[in-house]
Amino acid sequence: MKTQRVSKKKAKTQGILTFKLPDDRNEFEIAVKSMDWALTSWDLDLWLRNKLKYGHEFKTAGEALGAVRIELREIMEEYGISLDDIQ
Repeated sequence: MKTQRVSKKKAKTQGILTFKLPDDRNEFEIAVKSMDWALTSWDLDLWLRNKLKYGHEFKTAGEALGAVRIELREIMEEYGISLDDIQ
C-alpha cells in the first residue's frame, strides 16, 4: 500500500484591497496608513496607562481631557496622520 505524504506547510493566503482611484482616494489613503493609526492607538493607550499607574498632575477632568487631546495630536504628527485625513 502506497501512502501519501501530507505537507504540514500551511497554504499562504493573501487579501487584496481594490480601490477605484481617484474616486476612492480617501478610503485608499486610510487603508495605506492603517498601521500608523493602529500604532497611534497603541502609543496613546501606553501614555494613558502610565498616567494611571504612576500618577498625573491633572486637577480637573478638563485638564486631563485637554492633555489627552494634545498628546493624541502629537502622536498623530509623529506618524504623519491627521484627523483631517478622514473625510
